[in-house]
Amino acid sequence: MRNKHALQKAELMTKDRSREDWLKSHDENVLSMKHTDSLLKAGVVAMLHHAIYENCTTYLDRGYISTGELNDLEYLFESYHDLGGNGTGEVLYNKCKNLQIKEDEHFE
Repeated sequence: MRNKHALQKAELMTKDRSREDWLKSHDENVLSMKHTDSLLKAGVVAMLHHAIYENCTTYLDRGYISTGELNDLEYLFESYHDLGGNGTGEVLYNKCKNLQIKEDEHFE
């Protein structure tokens, strides 16, 4: 009887170690995925900022913005802002919102 209990105890301890190893591996994977997610988010914010910067400098140099360009800029900025972007992207966006708006010839 003692041998049977000893075997059962050994099996349970092995299962517990296996579960602990699995949980540790799982936790490490979750941390790795969170880190990767943060890096991807930062990359997307950087790309959106670049697009906003490039577009805004073009519109500001030109002195006006078309309705289609403003719509596109708003779409870029919403995503940029929702992901935590701010600073120069927001300053440029606000300046472009105050530009003279011309009808977009592509939509007429």
